[in-house]
Amino acid sequence: RVFPTYWNFQHGMTVYFLEKTKKHLLALLDGATKDKDSDNATILLKALQKTILFEKEMMAWLQRDFGTVFLVAGSSSNKGSSAPQSTAIRGDHGEELEFDESGRAVAADSAQGIRIKYERQKKEQMKGEKIAAAALDEGRASV
Repeated sequence: RVFPTYWNFQHGMTVYFLEKTKKHLLALLDGATKDKDSDNATILLKALQKTILFEKEMMAWLQRDFGTVFLVAGSSSNKGSSAPQSTAIRGDHGEELEFDESGRAVAADSAQGIRIKYERQKKEQMKGEKIAAAALDEGRASV
């Protein structure tokens, strides 16, 4: 890790991203730089769908690779409790999701979802083995 944990860098970057996005959206929807398509509901809904998919993909990545815990906003079970909610990313119908290389959501219990999961685990294992081998080589070189 590059940044100390107490900096809470991921949170800071997320807040910054959200603030910048809000300013850009407001400018596109109602301002001097108003987009000509800002009144077209179809285009806005497609953009919203892509945004939601992006958010789900980022949540899955942060949970899987960094162990980030997301709490459900407004949930009464979160108050006074540090226990995380489910870490699985769920689709519109409650099914767990995996994401392929192009960012498409796939049901985690489908054949494709299982294949994606095992390919990711294999890549993570190989990455860990490479790091361990490099550390071993470095240790031998210093002796």
